[in-house]
Amino acid sequence: LEEAFRMIQGVPKKKINCDLKQKGLEEEIYRLALEHEMERRLIFTGDVNPELFRKGSCVFPTVAWYANFEVFRPGLYRQMESEEGRARVKEALPEVLDEMKGYETAGLNWHYSLVEQVLDLAEEKGIGISVWTVDEEELQRKFLRKHVDNITTRRLKQLITIRNEERL
Repeated sequence: LEEAFRMIQGVPKKKINCDLKQKGLEEEIYRLALEHEMERRLIFTGDVNPELFRKGSCVFPTVAWYANFEVFRPGLYRQMESEEGRARVKEALPEVLDEMKGYETAGLNWHYSLVEQVLDLAEEKGIGISVWTVDEEELQRKFLRKHVDNITTRRLKQLITIRNEERL
């Protein structure tokens, strides 16, 4: 991560999305970002403790947090494998998006294959969208055209090329 911060430091418009895979990493990552003057260009997704971003007592006000649905409804999110589970998640979305208003979030971090369920609703509620993990060219084009806030990908060069072609 330190190497990534050093590499991106000289590219002022770029941010780094730290997708936390375990609990309790927020403070350590933030300290490292501070050392590299990257704290305003840091995005947290994944297993983030929402209490660190509660409105009125946000610990990391310069960090953009795109909250994963499962942070708010872990049991429900685990049911996404079934059609019935996906229907329950879709039903719970408005409530979760409203609940997010109590936190300093930049938006919702959502798997690209399910994003159609949430795009219109998030826009209506003024909540940003980050999609993960979008590696296929056509899907990258689609989400660039829909102006999602953030696209997580393993094919960054391809995404940049498409963005430049589309002038987005």
